[in-house]
Amino acid sequence: MYEKLAEENPEVLFAEVDVDEAEEVAADARVAAMPTFHLIKGVKKVDELLGADIKKLTEMVAKYK
Repeated sequence: MYEKLAEENPEVLFAEVDVDEAEEVAADARVAAMPTFHLIKGVKKVDELLGADIKKLTEMVAKYK
């Protein structure tokens, strides 16, 4: 579903971080649950979603694009 959402929104950059491979990045971003989605606009985090709720993720992407 994540990949499909990325394909449907080509103007939005989607990036995936493997928290096991990038523990320092996960710690700096204060990732406390898997999955965690951060929406960053410019250089500022504007929203966050914990959990795999595709409906909420879709709404979050639509809200900020």
